[in-house]
Amino acid sequence: MHINLPPTLEKCNFYYKKPFEIFIIDNFLEWDDYFNLSEEVNSITNYSEVFYGEGEKQKTSITGGNIKNISYPALTEFCRSIINDEFYQFFLNTHLDKFSSKLFRKHIIAPESFMFRVARRLKNILRLPLSFFHIEVEVSQIPPGGRIIPHTDSKSKRLSLVLYLPSNRFEEKDSKVLGTIFYGKRRRTSDIRKFDCKMLNNEEEKEFNNRYEAVHVADYKKNRCAGFIKNDISWHGVEVNSTKYARCAIVINIFES
Repeated sequence: MHINLPPTLEKCNFYYKKPFEIFIIDNFLEWDDYFNLSEEVNSITNYSEVFYGEGEKQKTSITGGNIKNISYPALTEFCRSIINDEFYQFFLNTHLDKFSSKLFRKHIIAPESFMFRVARRLKNILRLPLSFFHIEVEVSQIPPGGRIIPHTDSKSKRLSLVLYLPSNRFEEKDSKVLGTIFYGKRRRTSDIRKFDCKMLNNEEEKEFNNRYEAVHVADYKKNRCAGFIKNDISWHGVEVNSTKYARCAIVINIFES
């Protein structure tokens, strides 16, 4: 399966630099591959993790260590096209210089493995100037009534791309309500800075809404991949799913440890 990756973020179909770097890649997959993948993902009903309240979504995480357990052929092929050194090189070329990284770097295919856990423990004990990176493919859906509260992502995340997979029943009028919202501060207010923020609580969200507003919405469209460069003000979220169908997507993450 071929992934259409630009050589630089500036070459994406959409690129927005402030308040943080946001980009959109359209036609992320060849269309035959996209339709096969979308059909499979929209048919999934069982997920390994279900969240309510702070972040209402269902998800299953896939790494190089559990690809063999996937029973969907198009999804398996997609994961193998992402969890490899070629995609890792795309990350190195477009994202790594945005973060302070260690002197030595190593791409890990199976972060659940015993050998990797031992190596990471030794690195921490000996304080070696070494960073481990691993790629995760997260298959997810936000059901009707669910939403994702504004957040900046966990501190270990270094790349986050979301591939939209609308169902065949999807109506174009709903593309904005199901899109990813990127926020910027209102005038005459100071930033709320949180490099490590999975979700805001109720009081924090009230303060956030007084200070921030949407600066761009990446509309939920077929075969569109939206991403951003994480920092301490990379606020994003998804408003309440007011449609009658689930918001299916695949999130591609790279973590540093």
